[in-house]
Formats: sequence, structure tokens, C-alpha cells
Amino acid sequence: MSVTGQIRKALTPQQMEMAKIIEREFRRAGLPPVFAGAAIVNAYYESGLDPGIQSAYVFDTGTREDSVGLFQLYIHGAGKGMVLEDGTDLRADPVINTQRIIQEVQNPKFGKAMRDAYAQGNRSVSYFSGLFAQDIERCGACGPPSWTSKSQSDTSKVKREKLALEFFPRDKVRPYFYQTWWFWTLVVAGTGSGVYLYRTRS
Repeated sequence: MSVTGQIRKALTPQQMEMAKIIEREFRRAGLPPVFAGAAIVNAYYESGLDPGIQSAYVFDTGTREDSVGLFQLYIHGAGKGMVLEDGTDLRADPVINTQRIIQEVQNPKFGKAMRDAYAQGNRSVSYFSGLFAQDIERCGACGPPSWTSKSQSDTSKVKREKLALEFFPRDKVRPYFYQTWWFWTLVVAGTGSGVYLYRTRS
């Protein structure tokens, strides 16, 4: 079953379409379904899954924060260089925005905690939603990153972890069929049978 097919939170058609784009790009990047689930939760928290929205936060100087798109890419951060000379803002393209955040997930430093937790068998979408906020989004109110030795408690991070339970009440995302043991068992069995038949007919 697809990740979006497991979402239980009510979404508008546009929000669901954005969620599907996120899932598709994460799948193409070869990332685990639970990472895609965590990304969808964070995109909802950051932008309401609105690809063209700009942050409503206003600095003390009165300037509006220049963060745009599904994952609210900051113009001087992850979104650096994404506004072209003619004014085209690539951050507003949901596919490009998602592909850019995937680069952060794949970064040896920023995505390490997520990869390590997955390798250790963790499949909690709530847990990964918190790590995604802290290490990938690196939001100002998400506490220190997990790759430091400081305390990691934070209300914004916790809010995203709780939001994940609205999306996935059972707190997990089932893997794509090609990531399951039975799929590879069939592949191996089928391949072995094919080789055996070929040899007996030769």
C-alpha cells in the first residue's frame, strides 16, 4: 500500500496531491516509506501542503521571512540559489522543493540520525517526524540537532510527533511491496526455479 493510502487525516484534494508528490520523489530517491511519511507530516506542519505559500513570520526589522514552498526553504538556507534572475522562484515548484529537501535527508551529516535509527529497526513515523523537524528542517524552535550532545527536548518537535499520530494513528507506515521479505522470497524462488528449468531443458 502507498504511504498516502495509509493517511487517516482529512486532507483537501490539493493537499493529497502534494503528499503524493512527496511520496513519489522519496520513493524515486530510494528512501524508506517511513521517511516519506515523516516528510509529509513536516510539510503539512510547515506549509499546510501549500506549494506556493511564503512564511508569515516577520522579523523584528519588519521584514517577512523569505521561506517558500512545501518545506519552507529559506532563501539563505536550503533554498539558496533557487530564485532565478528573472524572478522565477523554484521553491514554489513542489517537485523541486521536495527534491531539495531530499538532498538534506541524504546529506551524510544531517540525515545520519534518521538512517541510523532506521538501520536499528525503528519504524515509528512519529519518531522520524521529530528527527526530520530537528535535523532536516532544522527549525528555529526545534532544539539542537540529534548529532550534538545537547538536550533535544522541544515543543515544536513534539507537536510534529503528535501530528504524525493524526496522519498515521497506528504510528507506522507499511513498506512498499518490494521492500518486504515475501516479495524477495518470491523473486529468489522464481529466479531459482527459472534457472533450474533452464538447466533441465538444456
